Amino acid sequence: MHALFGPLLFAAFSVNPTPEYENPAEGKLAPESRPSPKEEDWESYMMPGAGGTLVFPSGRETWGLVGGPVFQVLVASWIHSNDNYGPSHVRLFVDFAVVGSSAPGLTLGMLTNVGADLSIERNPARSFLVPFYGLQAGAFIHRNLEGGAIGLVTPNVGVHIFSKRNIWLSTSIGYQLPLSGRYFDELRGMKLALTFNFSMW
Repeated sequence: MHALFGPLLFAAFSVNPTPEYENPAEGKLAPESRPSPKEEDWESYMMPGAGGTLVFPSGRETWGLVGGPVFQVLVASWIHSNDNYGPSHVRLFVDFAVVGSSAPGLTLGMLTNVGADLSIERNPARSFLVPFYGLQAGAFIHRNLEGGAIGLVTPNVGVHIFSKRNIWLSTSIGYQLPLSGRYFDELRGMKLALTFNFSMW
């Protein structure tokens, strides 16, 4: 009996399970048999950064092109690349820029913002060229303004050129909207930005 059943038992337990196929003729695995995308889940806080910004105001005869260096802090940022609903890449930040103008005679001013951006994709399988949309709210501070400052709102879209736990390289294009009837037609216009954030932890 042992001589009869021994080889049969060995053969039964040595057979590899056959994967289920959605279309056996084409060799496609069923959804439950496919490997799941690589998941990535982390958060970072208070990540410093810098970059540059350039604004093309409608009233360029008065204000010229406005731009300068940007100093930014990512108050919180995270990447949750999984199958859950919602954006995979999220950033909350504050920044300020010391800006000059191409118009002669204008002194330096300051742009300040708080903002957020969210990726369009839920679970990208890459760390580069991840598109996002966002919103910034802040102020333009300049001695030539009545009252010295006006509020701004800037919706934007952009791309995370590269994004990892300790590194963000991002660029965006938006449209700056002054919260002032007096300066709306002068200071509204396209806004470009490029920022790089890095931390050692």
